[in-house]
Amino acid sequence: MFWLNAVLIPSPTDFASSTEMIERVARTASGRMVAEVVAIKMVLQLRYNLLSAAELHALHTRLVARAFHTLRYPDPPDERTITVKYRGMSYSLWRRVDGERYFQDVNIEVVEQ
Repeated sequence: MFWLNAVLIPSPTDFASSTEMIERVARTASGRMVAEVVAIKMVLQLRYNLLSAAELHALHTRLVARAFHTLRYPDPPDERTITVKYRGMSYSLWRRVDGERYFQDVNIEVVEQ
């Protein structure tokens, strides 16, 4: 189960995590590039095959309401809770089923604070 700011959200069809290296990069007087690793942060992608317009709107509203969020998600064998920042959302198509609008291939990306 996935929780955003202590509110249960739909479980994604697919969930991927990767890491992002935060670096401070500069050039020396001779022009040589130097880098210092400042931090390594998690990047999480929640993917949904299909979300109703109401579900998509509720998620989007929560994500843009403030800068940082608490996300609790399965991290076998337990759960993990991290503070994240919303990066964006994409989706491919939408269609109507029984009068209700649905969005396909929804991808939500967040990055650890």
